[in-house]
Amino acid sequence: MDLPASPFAPVRFVNFGCDHYKDEELVADEALNLVVLTSNTGSMCICYSKPVQADEDVTYTVAFVHRGYSKTFTVAMEGAPRPPRTDLLFISLDYYIAVCLPGCFLHLINSRQPDLACHSLFLSGEQTRLCCLCPSSSVLSLPEAVLLEVHSGNMFIVSIKNSSLLHFLFTSTEDGQRLAALHCALAYLTPESEVELQIIHWICDNVMSYDRFDQIQEFMLTSLYRRIWQQSVSLDKVLPYSSISHWEEEIPGVKITTELLSQPVFRGKTRHLKGYWEELQWNIETMKYFEAVPNLRYRTTFVSEEWNKLLAERGSEEKKPSNYLRNIQENTKKVLSTVDTWHLDKKLVPLFQEEDHQQRVLIGLMVDKLREHLNRHLHRLGKKRIDGLVVNYVAQLLELVRRILETLWVKFNLRSQLLCFKQQGSPAEWAVFHVMSRVLEAAKGLCLPLPPGKHPALPCL
Repeated sequence: MDLPASPFAPVRFVNFGCDHYKDEELVADEALNLVVLTSNTGSMCICYSKPVQADEDVTYTVAFVHRGYSKTFTVAMEGAPRPPRTDLLFISLDYYIAVCLPGCFLHLINSRQPDLACHSLFLSGEQTRLCCLCPSSSVLSLPEAVLLEVHSGNMFIVSIKNSSLLHFLFTSTEDGQRLAALHCALAYLTPESEVELQIIHWICDNVMSYDRFDQIQEFMLTSLYRRIWQQSVSLDKVLPYSSISHWEEEIPGVKITTELLSQPVFRGKTRHLKGYWEELQWNIETMKYFEAVPNLRYRTTFVSEEWNKLLAERGSEEKKPSNYLRNIQENTKKVLSTVDTWHLDKKLVPLFQEEDHQQRVLIGLMVDKLREHLNRHLHRLGKKRIDGLVVNYVAQLLELVRRILETLWVKFNLRSQLLCFKQQGSPAEWAVFHVMSRVLEAAKGLCLPLPPGKHPALPCL
């Protein structure tokens, strides 16, 4: 693969936006700090920076080779404490690249979905200290998220501490910070059920949507993305991973510039590549196709247009052919049978016990539209595999809604049956009604189906 062969000066990294010879007067010991980070999903990130100077802004670049562009970040250091070291730490955390100047800042850059700044988390001050390490320690970053403390020879495995991230999420006051922390917690920390449970409790306690995003919608889409994307290397390019598609707000104190990269060239017999190199080659070869195709990422509007037509045709003479509706019904049966096999025990919330014709049609319609989308862009997976992925995706969505409601029932100590109240409800019942209304509103905004019985349950309260 045609990439710079040596990470040391005086190699010219012009292809990645850094020309080490562009300044005529270079300090003799000015070395470029460069790290190449990879993951088993076929991503390659080349991170580099120049030595950190006191009282100067810090600049570093991450070239997302598998995405065809690089991002350069410049962090304002005015008023910040004197940097304890002259080089940045670049650490691969699989889903994130951690760029750290201990005691000054920590930037968790989303390496799989790096387009929007709101999906990367930036921390500063005391929040950026590395546990068990002095900020001025001489540390080397090794593969597999390992740090080597040079003087002592001790090695440390780096990970994001669950309690610290959740505390930051629960106490943040800015929407951008909340969204970045929520996305990190859902995509990186889970599938730990306890983490997901704490996030659901936080949603129930902060049920009103924020100014810039809806936390229930974000929970649904990001959780679904985490559950599904690992089943195929290309799913993360076609499935929705967030409820946010545009974000103009910048990270305070951080300037970001983006540059396109020339496509890398593989040398030799590329047909026989295996493992990581096979995945990287696939990512690079399909990059141009994915960039050229409009509406590559599945959008809920694909369902809403057809859904509105079906609702308008109900009761009218102009109806869809029976074969079409029969196919929708078969899709729904597959999804609900999958969900039923996951929960054979007694259900806490009375769901899946009503016909709820509208929701059953919406479930089948989402299966149909998502299958059509994957067959168009990922036909190499094969029809049988795509059918299984789609049914599992929609079933996981219904499971997420069920878990939110069952957590809500337990939180407010409601019984396992619903009652029609002829008198004013208790504070707990009103709280449940409020959250269920917000779940309904969030799902309607994305045209997502709900478990059959959800709509009958709501008016009962």
